[in-house]
Amino acid sequence: RAESAREIAFRRALWREGVRGYRVHQPLPGRPDVTFPRLRLAVFLNGCFWHRCPVCAPQVPKANAEFWREKLATNVRRDVAVRTQLERLGWDVLTIWEHEIRPDPVPRARELAAHVRTMRAMAWDDALGLRGYRRRRLMPS
Repeated sequence: RAESAREIAFRRALWREGVRGYRVHQPLPGRPDVTFPRLRLAVFLNGCFWHRCPVCAPQVPKANAEFWREKLATNVRRDVAVRTQLERLGWDVLTIWEHEIRPDPVPRARELAAHVRTMRAMAWDDALGLRGYRRRRLMPS
């Protein structure tokens, strides 16, 4: 599968935010667009039309409507199955929708960068025997 210009722009924004350690062609179910193997985090960059974004709710084309309904429903079923499969393998799954990175991927890349930094900090806490310490500090009471 070819990479879209939006995927490349999003990865460049991640790099500019200082995020390292991700992989692009990880052999996992569903072929996530970006993975963080040490964190076991899989990120999908989904197109709003093809994956049926719940926010955008794009219309089904009127021409050959039955074909499109079945095609798009199959995509959604596959997305759910892939997410379930990855979660059973111990991966966290994050979906970023096309409208979240269009026209500017930087804000969403910044959010993901902060999330990755938090996950890495918690992994270090666990490794150092401080299990849950930072989680208690980061989570509001």
